[in-house]
Amino acid sequence: METSDIIVKVMEVPGVRISRSEYLKEVFSKYYDINTVNNIINTSPVSSGVSANRIEELVEQAISEEKHKTALISFVTGLVNLGGVVTAIGVGSADLIQYFTMCLRLAQKMAYLYGWSDLSIANNSSARDTLTVFLGCMMGVEAATKAITELGEAIAKDMLKKTIQQRILEGIGVVVSRDLTKRALSKAIPLIGGVISGCLTWIIFQKNADNLRKALKTERLKISHSNNM
Repeated sequence: METSDIIVKVMEVPGVRISRSEYLKEVFSKYYDINTVNNIINTSPVSSGVSANRIEELVEQAISEEKHKTALISFVTGLVNLGGVVTAIGVGSADLIQYFTMCLRLAQKMAYLYGWSDLSIANNSSARDTLTVFLGCMMGVEAATKAITELGEAIAKDMLKKTIQQRILEGIGVVVSRDLTKRALSKAIPLIGGVISGCLTWIIFQKNADNLRKALKTERLKISHSNNM
């Protein structure tokens, strides 16, 4: 399966889309009154006076929540595999799709906390391109990281150049091939495979989350600096 096909499948998974307004209302209603929350939704957390520490706290919560989910699913799929390596390859493919689903859910949450506008996926090629960049950044693709830190939210408004898209997709493709092998091997041993797979997913997800977090923080700091000049 082509990398672009996998990403399309992931973006069609029920529950992958995070509503910006609903998410921001949910997380900030615990700390602020309704007027402040509405202002956060209409502008951004930083513009509404939310402290950097509060934002980082919520980002950490989002990472932890999605990491626990994907590690648990990976653990269970590894636990129930009783068909050896061949079956594990199929299970690994499904596991990879659910893993990318959690990555994209987290990417949207982080983007909204750091001040990006709505990334509605349905019938929106620009949003899908942006989320592909986020996914590439999480996987450690240099071209994707540069797209975020150098272009910022401009990538969400105009179609990415085909050359950049291709480099990002190729980079994700390398990770996909590598991860499929790792996931298949980790699930090949019944029962024990669940523990190995869950631990592997936990570690990789944290690393991927840190990659995007660093890029989004850098992009936000650049915007804050330019606005203060």
